[in-house]
Amino acid sequence: MIIREIEKKDVNSVYELVINYKKELGRVFTDKDKESLLSTVKNLPGTENSVTLIAVENNKTAGFLNAHFFDFPIIAGKECYISDLLIDPEMRGKSIGKKLLDRIEKISESKDVKRMMLINIKEADSYKRKFYAKTASKNGRQLQTLSNISPDRKVFCLI
Repeated sequence: MIIREIEKKDVNSVYELVINYKKELGRVFTDKDKESLLSTVKNLPGTENSVTLIAVENNKTAGFLNAHFFDFPIIAGKECYISDLLIDPEMRGKSIGKKLLDRIEKISESKDVKRMMLINIKEADSYKRKFYAKTASKNGRQLQTLSNISPDRKVFCLI
C-alpha cells in the first residue's frame, strides 16, 4: 500500500471513485454534474492550504482523503478540515482509511495544526461502523462529538 499526494495522472481514478460512491448512494449524475465534478477533481493537486492524499494498491487507487488547512482564531492556531475520505468498496476493511488519517495527522503536525475536524453523517456507513471513534481511540486521539450542530449530522474533532 502506498499513500502519497495526488498527481495529475490520478484525476480520472478519483473521479471514478466519487461517481461510483454516488451511485452506491442511489444518486444520479447529470452530464452537467459529471462535468462539474471532473473540473473540481482536476483542481485537487497542488495548493498550499490543502492536500489530497491517495492510497494505491497494485497500481489501483484504493481511496483518497482531501484536507484543508486554515487559521482559526478561536483555537489560536491552525485547523485541518477533512472534507473527503472515500475508500473503494472492494478495498474497505483493510485499514486504508486509517492509513490516510495517520498520514494527514503527520502532515498536520508538521504544519502545527491544533485541531483536526470532519463531519460524519449518521446515515453514512462510516458512522454506522463507528469508524472515526474506533480510529481515534486506537491512535490516542481525543474525539469530540458536537451533535448539537444539526440533528442529522455529527461533527468529530480529532484533537
